[in-house]
This record gives sequence, C-alpha cells and structure tokens, in this order.
Amino acid sequence: MDAVESLSRPQCLALLRTASLGRIAYSERALPAIATVPFAVVEDSIVVRVDGSTTLAAALRGAVVAFQVDDGSWSVSCIGHVRQAVKPDELEAVRAMSCWPEPAPPVSEFLLIESEGLQGRHIVGSAA
Repeated sequence: MDAVESLSRPQCLALLRTASLGRIAYSERALPAIATVPFAVVEDSIVVRVDGSTTLAAALRGAVVAFQVDDGSWSVSCIGHVRQAVKPDELEAVRAMSCWPEPAPPVSEFLLIESEGLQGRHIVGSAA
C-alpha cells in the first residue's frame, strides 16, 4: 500500500523549481476555470507568464487563485493573491530566466502568486 507524506515549505519550493508548467484555478465570469500556464519560482513567489491582452490575464490580476503542479509521485498546491510584476528588479529577474517557452506571447505579462498557503504531498512506494 502506498503511503502519503506531507512536504515542508522548502521541499515544496524545491519541487516547484523542477517543473515549468502548472495549473492555475481562478474565477472567470463568476465560474471556476483552470488553465495550464508556464511558471517559475522567484524567491517564495510563483511567477506565471501570460499574454497580457487576454481574458485570462484580466481574470488573474488581483485575484485569489489556487495553483497546482504534480509529476505523479508528488503534488504541490498553493493558494495566494496575484499581483502584476511591475518593480524593475522583479521584471529584470523574471525576463532573464531561461525557463519560458518560446515564442513569447505578443504582450508578455508576468504575474506573481504570493503563496499564502503552500502544501505538498509525496507518495512513498508500496509497503510490503
């Protein structure tokens, strides 16, 4: 039988740094929606890159969202407020990251999810 162990915040952030696509759950026209987005971790924030001219970008700005990544043996979930990266040092840091898929959206916008709740689970192999 498989066992599930909880992960610490540092373990969750380390696992998130190994992935590049995640799922973000948000509200669109008062209905739940989920989108797959490219992301990176900068310090304790999850940064997503979106096309700033889309309804997704508009729905995310200032919202409270849930974010989730998994690879089958682990899962990390986050809840937090979204804010647009506008500080010059933030923008410079996220634009310089090599993890973003190409081509870039026509109007690239970087949104930060400030993780207020971060939890992870790891599935430990079968016990005999």
